[in-house]
Amino acid sequence: MLRNYSYAAAGQFVSVALAVVALAIVTRSMGPANYGSYIILTTIVTLLATFAAAGPQAAALIVSSREPDRRGVLHGQILVATTALLVVTLVAAVTLAQPLARFVAPTLAPELAAVNLLRLPPLVYASLVTSQLSGAGRIGLAASLAVVSAVVAMLGPVGALVAADPLAGAVVGTVLAGYLTAIISWVFATGALGLRRPGDFAAWRSALSIAVPMHVGTIAYSMMLRLDLLVVNAVLGRHDAGIYGLALGVSQRVGMLTAPLYNATAWRVSGPDRSAALRTMLQVTRLETTFGILAAIGGVLLGPLLVQVVAGRDYSAASLPLAILIVGAAALPVWAAVGLYLVAHLGGAWTTARLQVLVALASLVGYLIMTRIAGTVGAAVVSTGAYLVLLACGLTLIRRADAFPWRALIPTPEIARLRALVGRGPRKPLENTGTGDHPLDPPAV
Repeated sequence: MLRNYSYAAAGQFVSVALAVVALAIVTRSMGPANYGSYIILTTIVTLLATFAAAGPQAAALIVSSREPDRRGVLHGQILVATTALLVVTLVAAVTLAQPLARFVAPTLAPELAAVNLLRLPPLVYASLVTSQLSGAGRIGLAASLAVVSAVVAMLGPVGALVAADPLAGAVVGTVLAGYLTAIISWVFATGALGLRRPGDFAAWRSALSIAVPMHVGTIAYSMMLRLDLLVVNAVLGRHDAGIYGLALGVSQRVGMLTAPLYNATAWRVSGPDRSAALRTMLQVTRLETTFGILAAIGGVLLGPLLVQVVAGRDYSAASLPLAILIVGAAALPVWAAVGLYLVAHLGGAWTTARLQVLVALASLVGYLIMTRIAGTVGAAVVSTGAYLVLLACGLTLIRRADAFPWRALIPTPEIARLRALVGRGPRKPLENTGTGDHPLDPPAV
């Protein structure tokens, strides 16, 4: 696991560095208003991709790690299901493109919105490959493809620099980058995935029992992540959407720095050993909590400087929302581990889905109210609050089933040693006595 973490961390570091460079080029070449349009287009495609692939990708990660003998059949099922969902999503998107564009971004040219939809198929299939490789434990290959994707994605910023219309150039460059990434991913990953015929009805029923609730929950979760930007755009306009979009983009990239920890341990959290899964999930939580505290302090102290360096003075109003959003961004990888444990070990697929739907609906109400009261700062407060509420509810549900002391979530000096997490497995099996006396301390190195 230490090697897996090293692969994932190296790949993520390169990807984040390139993403920050791309963000700086795009924001500076477009200005806040055009960048607001660009980030809205990106958000729409990302949400559509979630509608097309959320459930199959979740099933790929969970079932593939728990039942390695079924991986080939499972991957075939996921490919068929994703293709069917993608076709339905594309038809709906094309049908609703014009009314949706008038509501979300009325100033955009219809032709540009149509070209933007071309990003959907490669985005879906490239992310599908990543989920399947992660579930199969092929972390090194997944990390390598992530770096390739980040390099190819520079076509978007290059398009913004060379085109007469930076917005149109960025969109076209991003579309080309998406197809190149999808082709490269499938060429290099097909052999590793071992695709086989989808299987009989029983196999489909087993996969769908996880995929359907995870699809519902992940869609709600993605809406919660993206609704703030759409509401800011609808209430405050493109310029403020660009400002808020920069704060979101920077905060998400800061949060991405800890994603390798989840990528390297997700197969263990969803694996058959419940003791190892609980231990790993709690250790991930403590490490991410440590990072969240440090990131929040850094965001408050260095946020204005970071905004100036990345995007320039035109985006100076993004400093305060950024400091607030970084706290929520640090909580996202923690929820990923918590939610995965709930689904894989506590039969909480529908429970998790309902929880995410409720928090998403509550956050929508919060965005509509607070954005009108406090602008982008209000949206940032609701966003971070929603992430923290979701995480607290998830941990409470786990604690009811596998009692552990709340102090197990408090960061400690020895938790900072990553080798304790990605090294040897647990020393003894979990005994759920209901007293909270679980072997939750880091395993000996």
